[in-house]
Amino acid sequence: MGGKNPRGRRSPVTQPCSAPMKLHHFCNKAAYEYLQREGYLNGDGRRADRLLRDLDSRPYHWIAEQMQRRLPPRHPRAAAFPVWAWHTHNGKRGTDLRNCGLGHKGGLTVRLTIKISDEFVLLSDHADWHSVLNNWFITDSEAESDMWDERKKTWPKEQFTTAMRRSWEKIFDLNRKVDPAWRGSLPSPYIQACFWVLEADMVIKERWFTAR
Repeated sequence: MGGKNPRGRRSPVTQPCSAPMKLHHFCNKAAYEYLQREGYLNGDGRRADRLLRDLDSRPYHWIAEQMQRRLPPRHPRAAAFPVWAWHTHNGKRGTDLRNCGLGHKGGLTVRLTIKISDEFVLLSDHADWHSVLNNWFITDSEAESDMWDERKKTWPKEQFTTAMRRSWEKIFDLNRKVDPAWRGSLPSPYIQACFWVLEADMVIKERWFTAR
């Protein structure tokens, strides 16, 4: 680990630990250098690449609202958005760095293996998260999907939107019953993790690579 090592000093607002959870966070050089210098990362959006900055931010505000409902009070250093990490990737707790999509293609990226108390982490289904991103209803069978397609034609828009947003909360139920023919079996092979702040002393291992 080159440069100044912030892990040598304990953060003044380190969260207490219950059961530690191991996660993998990926970041670019700019974010890593900020972590080195300041001792923490949060989701303020300033270090995101242009692709992420151009995304519709409303789904990210929604999941931040869910974190406020489901997790302990916000960390003092929390920003508007969460920090993201992988809990499970392709059915494994580790991540194969030969896979695509773990960083900006061709860019120097670091995988940080971290440990964080599980009470501060909100897990969700990565596949279902795309329904939130695309403003779709989350359904667990073709029949349920057809039912909501019909209701969309007759329900007032506000009522339908409220029901759709309620369906998004299914992303947090990682073992719910679904029709395997409709969306595959659960638990999902891809489970993402959100938390408010990544502190330097959570990092237990790092690995640099060129993203594919």
